[in-house]
Amino acid sequence: MPTVVVSAENTDAYASGLAAAAAALRDGRLVVFPTETVYGIAACATRPDALKRLRAAKGIDEQRPFTVHLAQRQDASDYLRQPSPLVRRLARRAWPGPLTLLAEETDPAQAPIARKCPADLLASIYREHLIGLRCPDHPAATRLLAEANVPVVATSANQHGQPSPTTCPAPWPLCPIRPPMQSTAAEHATTRPQLS
Repeated sequence: MPTVVVSAENTDAYASGLAAAAAALRDGRLVVFPTETVYGIAACATRPDALKRLRAAKGIDEQRPFTVHLAQRQDASDYLRQPSPLVRRLARRAWPGPLTLLAEETDPAQAPIARKCPADLLASIYREHLIGLRCPDHPAATRLLAEANVPVVATSANQHGQPSPTTCPAPWPLCPIRPPMQSTAAEHATTRPQLS
């Protein structure tokens, strides 16, 4: 499947492009998207095929869990039944924003996400009862995550061991959909498109 690049310059194409990217995530495809810091590559956490492609694209093994990306701070309750006071305070003060919180969930199988995510895939987001949660502060990321309406894991859009991309990464054959990426993540963070 050819790579699709969605431009933020045309707001109609932008909105429909983000909807297509969200559908691609639900369908188990990988999506590269901007955050306020770097570009990320995302997959649906409930799709084993998508997680396998994400690991292959990143060049990492099965042992390493991914960071869960949230559309809004309140979505953390799907992954943590009783977040610690420190996690709640940090999330309230730093989210949305460039902070990944490492939080403990004593029994991931009892977290609400376990109803959507098969037990064998919970290891892709929890490791030894810990989970990394991030709520990006970028309009494209927020809208993509909200429209996808599935558990989304992501990592930086680079091969393991390479620098994280702050500009649009080159097309990857494993990643057919790329939301707004005509400029750097930093430019998107300061020049936000108007969304309809």
